This record gives sequence, C-alpha cells and structure tokens, in this order.
Amino acid sequence: MRLGSASVRMMYLLEDLDGLTRFQKITLINRYITITEEFQARSIAYSWLFTVGRFIVTVGSLIVPALLSIQYTTGTTGPNGVELEIYWTTWVLSLLVTTFNGILTLFKIDKKYYFLNTVLEQLQSEMWQYIHLTGRYNGKYISGQHPTHENQFVFFCSNMEKIKLKQVEEEYFKLIEAKETRPQETGPRRASQSVPGLFSLTPDQQKLLEHKQELADALLQRQNSVQENLPNLVDEASNEAQDSQGRPAPSTTLTLSVQQ
Repeated sequence: MRLGSASVRMMYLLEDLDGLTRFQKITLINRYITITEEFQARSIAYSWLFTVGRFIVTVGSLIVPALLSIQYTTGTTGPNGVELEIYWTTWVLSLLVTTFNGILTLFKIDKKYYFLNTVLEQLQSEMWQYIHLTGRYNGKYISGQHPTHENQFVFFCSNMEKIKLKQVEEEYFKLIEAKETRPQETGPRRASQSVPGLFSLTPDQQKLLEHKQELADALLQRQNSVQENLPNLVDEASNEAQDSQGRPAPSTTLTLSVQQ
C-alpha cells in the first residue's frame, strides 16, 4: 500500500517518540497508519461523489425547468429551430438529476461524507493530543504521576479503538458485548461487573453502585429472617393471649377431633 505524504511524516514522528518500546512503536504505527489511510481514501471518494452529485442535482434542477419553459417558444420550433436539441438536453439532464439524487439517497452519501470526515479529524486530533501529552493525555487517567508517552500508550490505544468501533456500529451493525458464562456472584463485585457498555464507571459511581447493592442484600437478608421467624412469633403471640385470658389453649389435635 502506497502511503500518503502525511502518513509518512507521521510515521517518522512516531519513530522519534521517547519512552516507547520498539514493539509499542510498531503497533502504534501499523494500527494508526492503517486506520487513517483507510479513512483518508474513503473520505476522498465520498467527497467526490458528494460534491459532484450535489452539484448535478442542484444545477440540473434549475436548468431543466428553464429549458422546458423555452422549448416551444418562437424561434425554437420550425425547420431551423433547436426544439429537438432542447428536448434531448432536457431529457439527459432530467435523467442525470434523478439518477444522482437516487444514488445519494440510497447509499446515504451525504451522511457518510460528513461522518467519515468527522472520524478522520477526530483520529488525527487524538494522535496530536497524545504526541504533545495534552487534552485527555495530560495525566488525568493517572493520579500523582507525570504523564509520559509510555504510561499514556494504553489509554491512547483504547480511545482509538473506541473511535473505530463507533464507526463500525454507525455504518454496519451495532455491537453488543457477549455475556460470559460465569458462576453467579453476589455483593458489590456482581454489581460492578453487571454494567454493560464500552465505558468504565467513575470511582464515585462505583462506590454508589456498591452501596446500593449492599443495602439490597441487607434488605433481602432481613426479609428472609422475618419469614423464618414468623411461625415462632405467631406461637408466642398466641401463648401470650391465652395466658392473659387465664385458661390453657386448646391443642390443634383436640380441636380437630371435636369438629369430627
């Protein structure tokens, strides 16, 4: 694959980054350059389709009614008129306008044109933020440590893959993370692992979720304890009522025998 001049310059720049191992540099160059070259080629193709298609649809929609209005006027008909030429010109323009309008609508050229250029600019912005260690790579992912290209490498790769997955979901199919078959767990750990999505929870959200799970487990245990002790509580209440009346309580067996 022939690389563009921008990709070649970026490759040389990534080679000179300090703190990265040889493997990290190769991984970064191969993955980033491949993705950006793909988006660059697709964005150029969709830019041509979008520009040419919109131009033909817009200009043709203006010319066709104008030609139809002068087709049968004085001077265009007769042996020396241009009625036939105007007719075929109008027919060709109408066909082009209808065809390009159908292509733009069917393949969603305008939507992909805007989306691909947006994703390409976002990838380039992520790379420059990582190179200069600014923005989201200024150390906010690691507290108490100085940001370097080495400790920000995994975060950049993660953000780059999220952008790629977002493009895949937008253009093709929305991905749903498969649920792994694991033994059922209880407590805060189960609550923290049951949250779907690509983005992790913040520490405050994690603590709030664990606190809610602990409260739910405590209420469940309390309910089970009440259900287990309910027969004993009923018997104690019945004995207290009988003692207050001054007579022994008839047993269940004697009551059944009398009724029979």
